[in-house]
Amino acid sequence: MSRSKPEHKNSGQLETLDDLSKVVNYNKWIFNLIKPHLGERVLEVGCGTGNIIQYLTDKDVLGVDIDPAYLGIAREKFKNEKNINFKLFNLDKGLKTFKKFKPDTIVCINVLEHIEKDEKFIKECESVLSPGGKLILFVPALPSIFGEMDKTYGHFRRYTKSEVVKKLSRNFKVQSGEYLNMFGVFGWWLNGKVLKRKIIPSMQISLYDRVFSYFFLLEDLIPKPFGLSVFAVGLKSKSK
Repeated sequence: MSRSKPEHKNSGQLETLDDLSKVVNYNKWIFNLIKPHLGERVLEVGCGTGNIIQYLTDKDVLGVDIDPAYLGIAREKFKNEKNINFKLFNLDKGLKTFKKFKPDTIVCINVLEHIEKDEKFIKECESVLSPGGKLILFVPALPSIFGEMDKTYGHFRRYTKSEVVKKLSRNFKVQSGEYLNMFGVFGWWLNGKVLKRKIIPSMQISLYDRVFSYFFLLEDLIPKPFGLSVFAVGLKSKSK
């Protein structure tokens, strides 16, 4: 049975999330990046419609998001998964309420850029995680290509690799910090900076996903001095 989409204050963002739910190669790529760092109790902050949670059905997962429309879609997707739960939550209230969940992993995929006080958020993640737990960050990179699409999606900033590593290192031992997706930089720059588009065109998302795996294989063989995203992992001390 088909179900109508919930009303949403930003149809462009929801349209993009719908498109991203269909990009199999890209979503699997992100999952494979984070997989080695995952524990058994995962808190995904900014879970959206569950594009990453679909790969975490063997974990105890709590997905939180500020948007009821996103969560409505996610709850419908995973209604038969008893180990996956969702909560509507505004990050302005702080993360301490999730300490009782006892997460050993916090996953933030394209979330940190939406948080004005990002360093405060990172510190709160450290306080909520179990000793030895990990914070996994995946954020948009290169401030120089900040454009109309960033504004549409509610980004406060894009990051450099050194900035992410520096902010993460204040509360965690940094285990990973690298640029990724070099081949996506041109497309974002062209759409957001030159053409002033508000959202990523659906056709481009679909086309890019078809060839993405080939780009990734090539990228894996060469140095990456820049990229569309930064991937970083922080480890909480076991003594805390």
